[in-house]
Parts: sequence; structure tokens; C-alpha cells
Amino acid sequence: MNSQNQQDWQKRLQELEIEVQQTPSQQQQTPNQPPQNQVPNTATSNETSIEWQAKWQQITTWFGNLPTIAKVIVAVVTLSVSFSLLKMVFQLVSALIGMAFIGAVLYGVYRFAIAPQSSKS
Repeated sequence: MNSQNQQDWQKRLQELEIEVQQTPSQQQQTPNQPPQNQVPNTATSNETSIEWQAKWQQITTWFGNLPTIAKVIVAVVTLSVSFSLLKMVFQLVSALIGMAFIGAVLYGVYRFAIAPQSSKS
């Protein structure tokens, strides 16, 4: 009886080790376990966070292994690209604000100058 109980525990331990080693998408429900309610967004955001952390670690390791002059060049290029993108966003916002202002002025001209004349005719 004790050896049977020991074997059951060993089998269950091996099943748990296999389950822990599998990724969440690979886990399958066994017949004696009830289905688990999982929130897909939480799992997805957690996986995404882990992926971003891995990418960030890879980039910092790569950057750390560069010689000093290469680090300076990468920093200058990164800053240049960042400021160019920021400038482009500001220009887009500025253009949208300008178009909204011109649209408001044209609407005002139509409303107060053109519309009253057409209603008199």
C-alpha cells in the first residue's frame, strides 16, 4: 500500500513538472481537472511585457559590448532620429491646428457674409 501511494505521488510530481515546463498555450486540460478561467488580455500583456523586457535586455547587452566611439555614434544617430520624429509630430499638429483655424474663419465668412445675402434674394 505504501509503495502504491509512493508511486502515485511520483507520477503526480512528474505531471506537475511537465506542466510547469510547458508554456500556457501548450497546456492541455486533463480529464480529471476542471477547466480554468483565464483572462486572455492578462496573459497577452504579460507575454508582451516579457518579450519587451527580453528585447530591452538584448539591446542593452549589445550596446554595452560596443566600443566607446560606436556608443557615441549610436547615441547621436538615436537622438537625431528621435528629434526628427518629434519635429514631424509637432509639424503635423501645427498643420491640423492651422487647418482648423482656416476652416473656422471660412465658416464665419460664409455664415455672416455669404449666407445673409443669399437669403435676401
